[in-house]
Formats: sequence, C-alpha cells, structure tokens
Amino acid sequence: PYFVPPEFVIAQHTLYNSSKETIINKTFKMSGLKKTSKNTKLIEKMYKNRNAIINGLFNKKSPIIFKYDVYSLGRFLDIIYKFTGTKMPKDIKPIVNKMLEPDYNKRYSIKDCLRKFNIF
Repeated sequence: PYFVPPEFVIAQHTLYNSSKETIINKTFKMSGLKKTSKNTKLIEKMYKNRNAIINGLFNKKSPIIFKYDVYSLGRFLDIIYKFTGTKMPKDIKPIVNKMLEPDYNKRYSIKDCLRKFNIF
C-alpha cells in the first residue's frame, strides 16, 4: 500500500464491483492519502468519473497509466527521506509534491519530472 495512485484503486475496485464506501476507503488506505475534506471531495469526484478513468488508463493519445510510476516514485522518495531522517532538499520537495498530486490531471508526467530534475 501507499504506492498506488488513487485513480488506479478506484478503477480496480470498480472492476471488482465494490461498493462506493469500499472504493473510497480502499483509495485512502492504498494511496497513502490523508483523509482531508479536500482529498475526500477529490476522491468522490473521481468515483463519479470512474468509468472515464478506466477508459483513460489505456487511451493511446493521453494514457494516464504512465502517471502511476510518477506517483509511486514520489511516494518512494518521500518515504526514504522520512525513514532516513534526512531533510528533503528545497529544490526537490516541490517536484516530489507534484509527483504526489492526488489529481492525475495535475500530477507531473514522466517528461515533466525529467525536465524539473534537469535530466534533459
């Protein structure tokens, strides 16, 4: 848990025909999101658009499936810094925050991350 972006949990449990309550609870548990009113509203909005999310996962023009890796890497970096007790550098923190954006439409893509990390 904690490495799965919210949209994937919603899609997975929609395909399992889980109840709305189960989907929302699993989304918080598996994505590592804090239960805030802002995140709850976002998850409920995603739940309403769950069929579009499922279709968008494998859309050839704009697949959101690649943002899964961005979210997971952001979660991994966040956990590593916390686990080691090392303070995340000021230039890295905003990038990781955008990697962990719960709304996949606002989350960085792989290309965004590479540009921000000055790899290209």
